Amino acid sequence: MNRLIKSVLAFTMSLSVLTFTPNTLHASSEPAMYPSVQSYETSGNGSFALADSSRFIIIANDSTIHNEELEDDVKLMSSEYLAKGLTSTAMNIHIGLESDVKDGDIVIMMEAINETTHPEGYKIELDGAATITAPNTDGLFYGMRTLQRGLIANDKSLPNGTIVDYPGTNERGFHLDAARKWFGKDWIESLVKDLSYQGFNKL
Repeated sequence: MNRLIKSVLAFTMSLSVLTFTPNTLHASSEPAMYPSVQSYETSGNGSFALADSSRFIIIANDSTIHNEELEDDVKLMSSEYLAKGLTSTAMNIHIGLESDVKDGDIVIMMEAINETTHPEGYKIELDGAATITAPNTDGLFYGMRTLQRGLIANDKSLPNGTIVDYPGTNERGFHLDAARKWFGKDWIESLVKDLSYQGFNKL
């Protein structure tokens, strides 16, 4: 059920927006990130924020061209960013080159990173644009989610810098005992959505 959470989310975007109490990474003066990330080194210069013209830019290479799973994930994120009030319209999705990137864009780059070898690891570089780099679709998905949560928790703006993150455990699950209590379909779909939002990957 590793991909269950993603597939159910596509049908539950009309459900109510999840709210949470952010948790600071190290100290109250630093950006609030929930769940916390492995590292967030700020540059001390400028910040990243979305604009009406912001786009998702998928950098074209052999791993991203005709990658339907990646395209579906980015479409889901575009709808989520809109539903959670981060943008006023759904962000356009463009497959192109690094030279196409403008300030406020979210850049999706599928390639290996040096900071971690974890299969769900990723790096987010914030410098006018937000560049999310990971070796596979799972890492990119979690990176887009972390950026989303960070913007929500920090009044739609994040200090420029570099985020590196990977899970502390490979399986992050929730056991639902349906033998002794009946749970409705809508409630289960809402639960799956909330679990996914917090990085769970097993149900």
